[in-house]
Formats: sequence, C-alpha cells, structure tokens
Amino acid sequence: MKGPWMAEISVVVNGRSYRLACDDGEEEHLEELASYLDTQVKDIEKHFGKVGDTRLLVMAGLTVADRLYESLSKIEDLHDQLKILQDSKRGAMERSRSEEKELALKLDAAAERLERLGKQLAG
Repeated sequence: MKGPWMAEISVVVNGRSYRLACDDGEEEHLEELASYLDTQVKDIEKHFGKVGDTRLLVMAGLTVADRLYESLSKIEDLHDQLKILQDSKRGAMERSRSEEKELALKLDAAAERLERLGKQLAG
C-alpha cells in the first residue's frame, strides 16, 4: 500500500511496464536504475537470444550483482590502500618531527659552541 510520502512511477524493463512506489524525490533515480537493468537485459538477449523472461531477468540481475560485487571489492581495496597511506604519512610526519627536534638540538649545541668561541676570541 502506498503511503502519503510515497510516489508512484511506471518503469519499463524488457518491454514490460511496471508500476512501482518509491519515496518522494527518488523517482528519477529509480527510473535510471530500471533503465540500467533494461540495458543489461537487452545486452544479454543480444548474446543469448530469447531465453525466457525469468531467466533473462535472473541473468541480468546476476550481471548487475557481479558488477556491484566487483565495485565493492575495489572500494574495500582502495579503503585499505588509503589506510596504509595514512599510516605511512603519520609515520613520516612523526619521523620528520623527531628529525626536526634532533636538528634543533644540534643547532642549539652549535650556537653554544660558537658563543663560547666568540667569547674566547674576544677575551
């Protein structure tokens, strides 16, 4: 049953019209999804011919699911790579801060020596 916040649209997949309900504002997105599924169905039908509506839709659904699975795997891999890069950056920054402190100590020591030398030369 359609609620007061639901919109109703008609989409076409494999030459058949379907009435669907969706949240208000989601109509265009649902139409795009149906168009994408219809494209997959047509592509499969070109390769395999008429194999029956149910089988055709299952094959298209599996094709879309496979692409989704691959995309999710790539996103997960990219997330892992990002974490490695962030950890590497954090480590590099820590090393940089440590080296800056070490360099500052060496510069302070050199300045003290120069002051002592300056006093010795003046005195």
